[in-house]
Amino acid sequence: MDTRRRFCAVFAALLLTAGASGIAEATEPMSVVPLLHEKLSNAPGQSIVSLKLTMQPGATSGPHHHAGFMYAYMLSGTVRSQLKGEAPRTLAAGDTLVEPPGSEHLSFTNSGNVPAELLVVWVAPDGAALTVPEH
Repeated sequence: MDTRRRFCAVFAALLLTAGASGIAEATEPMSVVPLLHEKLSNAPGQSIVSLKLTMQPGATSGPHHHAGFMYAYMLSGTVRSQLKGEAPRTLAAGDTLVEPPGSEHLSFTNSGNVPAELLVVWVAPDGAALTVPEH
């Protein structure tokens, strides 16, 4: 299995096991579509990875952090997000979210009544686990 598929499988498993109360059994709470995974030639040891994340209404992730630098752009829908030390934010289409390395993401929930779609991009060390649950 190539790195991109392995990453997407791990990311999807993390999000799905993080919980999604109130979701119909036939609907996956969260799904990912890989878009890009390339090593950065101008930053040895670093890669850029991107994916499209779809969250069904009510889908939520537990506390987690990301390797490297993470940027997300809301394509559609509404999510409620909270980083440690910050007030909760509601994000809608066109909004962005930035998580510097070491940030703890306390919660991330589709707070709307339609699926939320996000473009998510990381710059992180080659081979790093991009999403790690907090214990």
